[in-house]
Amino acid sequence: MATVDYLLVAAIDLGTTYSGYAYSFRDNQEVVHINQAWNAGTQKLISQKTPTCLLLNSQEEFHSFGFKAENKFADLAEDNEHGDWLLFRQFKMLLHDEKNLSKELKVVDFNGTRSMPALTIFAMSLKYLKEKLLEDIRGFKDEIVETDIKYVITVPAIWSDPAKQFMREAAEEAGFDSNRLNIALEPEAASIWCRIEKETKTVISGFDTKYIVVDLGGGTADITVHEVGRDATLKELHKSSGGPWGGTYVDKNFLQWMTDIFGSKTIERFKSENIADYFDLLRDFEMKKRNVDTDSSVKCTIKLASSLMEIYEKENELTLPDKISDKGLSEQVRVTADKLRIDNAILCGFFETPLNSLVSHLQNILHKGNIMKNVSTILLVGGFGESKLVQSKVQTHLKTKRVLSTRDAGLAVVKGAVVFGHEPRIISARVMKYTYGFKLHLPFNARKHDKDKAFMLNGEERVYVFRAINKADESVEVGYSTIMCNMQPRKLDRTIVELYSSEKDKVMYVTDDGCKKLATLEVSHPEGKTLADKKFDLTFIFGETELIVKARIQKTGREFNTEVNCLQDSENDASGI
Repeated sequence: MATVDYLLVAAIDLGTTYSGYAYSFRDNQEVVHINQAWNAGTQKLISQKTPTCLLLNSQEEFHSFGFKAENKFADLAEDNEHGDWLLFRQFKMLLHDEKNLSKELKVVDFNGTRSMPALTIFAMSLKYLKEKLLEDIRGFKDEIVETDIKYVITVPAIWSDPAKQFMREAAEEAGFDSNRLNIALEPEAASIWCRIEKETKTVISGFDTKYIVVDLGGGTADITVHEVGRDATLKELHKSSGGPWGGTYVDKNFLQWMTDIFGSKTIERFKSENIADYFDLLRDFEMKKRNVDTDSSVKCTIKLASSLMEIYEKENELTLPDKISDKGLSEQVRVTADKLRIDNAILCGFFETPLNSLVSHLQNILHKGNIMKNVSTILLVGGFGESKLVQSKVQTHLKTKRVLSTRDAGLAVVKGAVVFGHEPRIISARVMKYTYGFKLHLPFNARKHDKDKAFMLNGEERVYVFRAINKADESVEVGYSTIMCNMQPRKLDRTIVELYSSEKDKVMYVTDDGCKKLATLEVSHPEGKTLADKKFDLTFIFGETELIVKARIQKTGREFNTEVNCLQDSENDASGI
């Protein structure tokens, strides 16, 4: 990112379930302003984040975002006028789940009948949040112009390079200036904020302190391990890791349980015919979910909409109490008028699978040799990390560690991203997630190469090998670079170089398990008349939140960033290196 002057940093956190933004001014960086609380309009729910929910009209044009989008769609459904409208919810997980990302990726709407380009859906969402952000900032200081702002967009640290590129391109389509845009890794941002927040800063501020940050959002658990250096910067000790163990997993378990009780036809009709009541059920459970703990005497009350009960009575012969008894749940679930009273054991069961996966993963990390020996603290942040049950379960299984959360843990990422935007070098070292390299064909050598990897080229036995330029799992300082010299172009105007990657630290062939083509690098070299005039060097800059590659034409000395394209295949010839 080019060096630019700015008056303030603004961060946008487009989350799986909820989104928000925050900002602070350059002359008072740690005083972070967050967006005004959103009102759900129903269920008396006031939230400092709004649902990641986008509504388009019948012409596929932007209508609204967040609670307004959910409520408008529900109003349309009440009059059966929603058929041509498109509602998109919780689409961020696409970028985690999809293994072959491209610009043509589609996202399916709430009704499951139509789809739109995911890039467009992300861009519209980011544009809305940016406009709301600008509105808030100008309400605070009306003399601010858009070019005074440096932006930060948060992404999970466990995301792939293509996913990060996808988010950047969505931001550019939304009108963000790429020269004023940084990508922040969510658990890193949270770690930065925990060093400022009073509940945690004294615990993790001392030199040589080692701690784990677990960002538990709606979709994923995103984990990083930090050590505080002498200069108070943070060094990553273990490469970012995690999995799909966020709060939406609990929601899915709850909805599946409701489906088992009420029947699939009842829930399907309830969802399609009474969307407002369906959203209210989800919001009600969201509030209840945050307050679940290990106290077995506590019961949860779920309000049942009259529309749900009416549909149930039409679709089922048994009364609801009889159905509950038939399921063997009469001691744990009771029906009282328009409410379900549910024992805490059932609620805790909704958390079991994601929490077991999280705890097992943390235990594995903590057994990674001497480097993890003195890790004493685990910080839980993110909306799901606010759960008392989550905190208790992690503490129970990791008794020798101190498990902490911070006030407004769901805002730690977006607040920390603002501070990161001011001081990106507060992270001084990261651990490489991947080994990067090129496909190189060499003469076949029976002493070095597997016979089944050989092929014939111009009458000679050759073999494709992987030429590594770094190693996965190695620690590198931010800005660390590796230069690949004497790259030989094949065309006069430009060269396309194929880049491969693997999570393994040792890779022999590009066909090894887990090794895949990651990106194409485009190097433009119009100067000169011969291929010899166009020889170039490539510099790979590691340790940043995104992969950066620079090219230098040897004859002229011209240096520039290359285009690193992780989202689509190129049919051009690769460089003959």
